[in-house]
Amino acid sequence: MYDVVIIGGGPAGATLARLIDKNQKVLLIDRRNLKSNSDKAEYTKCCGGLLAPDAQQILSIMNLGVPGETLMGPQIFSVKTIDFDNDIERYYQRHY
Repeated sequence: MYDVVIIGGGPAGATLARLIDKNQKVLLIDRRNLKSNSDKAEYTKCCGGLLAPDAQQILSIMNLGVPGETLMGPQIFSVKTIDFDNDIERYYQRHY
């Protein structure tokens, strides 16, 4: 039996798992295999590479940052989104 179940081991899920009281029994579920027998495990995840400004602000408030070893190349500095139904194009930039 678990006290907390977290679905998704991305930035939010992994941070939540780390910050939950150590007396709580936590189950983190992710579709990737997070266990590896090798010393140098490589994981890839389809992601735009952007953290929303509010997520960046919370990390800053909590004195946390994104470890350099978690960043993957090529680095993405902006993302273009297209809403075809409403004919809207937007650009989002990473500012960290």
